[in-house]
Amino acid sequence: MNPRYPGLVKKSFIDLLPTIIGVLVGLLSVGYGFSLWKILLSGVDIGGVANLLTLPIIAASAGIALWGHRKKMEFDKSEAYLDKALELMDQARSVLFDPEGKLTNDRISWVTSARLLKHAQQLKTLATVDAHKRIFDSEHDYQRHLFAEMALYKDEQIPPSFFLGAEYEGLTLGEAAYADSQDKHTGKWIPARIVSEVFRFFSYPRNYEDPLDTATELSPDEVGSLWIGGGQPLCDYLTFRQNFTRVAGKVIKLNGPGKSQTVEAEDIDGEMQSLSGTYKH
Repeated sequence: MNPRYPGLVKKSFIDLLPTIIGVLVGLLSVGYGFSLWKILLSGVDIGGVANLLTLPIIAASAGIALWGHRKKMEFDKSEAYLDKALELMDQARSVLFDPEGKLTNDRISWVTSARLLKHAQQLKTLATVDAHKRIFDSEHDYQRHLFAEMALYKDEQIPPSFFLGAEYEGLTLGEAAYADSQDKHTGKWIPARIVSEVFRFFSYPRNYEDPLDTATELSPDEVGSLWIGGGQPLCDYLTFRQNFTRVAGKVIKLNGPGKSQTVEAEDIDGEMQSLSGTYKH
């Protein structure tokens, strides 16, 4: 199992399985007891009948055990697919960066990354346990963050000449296309479909379901508990956000619907002295 998810889902499943089997066996036992009670009331010889009733109980118990075994096998197989998918996703990102953490423009590295990402997505579809799919999705978000942090949000953006796969620093597209480090043909240029595949995987899709859509702000009671526990600075920030916003380089004091006024730094600090501790929904 991936070290970031140390057997959490597996433990939950194993903990739950005996309960499921116990409930099924209990239901069968109740049915058996009820049948036996009716037989006793009817005056029929219980010896032979008990033997007959025992057979379905044994068969049912064997069936339950087989069912549990199959579910365990299904779970283990799904977990194996998840583990490999997570490993491939991590490798796909890592192969794009050199040991110093710099994004490489080596064509082979990009092609390898795209292949690994395709395999990871295929393995995700083979995972049959819903919890495993959710773990993959959460890891996917983590990998998006790492990739963007390392590749997209640097002080300098990636120049288009980067994707020509040879010397590119300080060169225009035309200069990089004719650089001496280029092959005779386009052997070093990173194919557009490869670049697209990598960036598509590490980007948020249009239909992305953000788990933060259900996130809410702290309630006044929660803020009160936070204040008492020593979290006054965070409480003041939350109060600040309720009363101020920033538009076109200016900070605006919100005074109700349709009312606002521009304030300076000293005005904010003065207002916050009276607003501190007044958080409300």
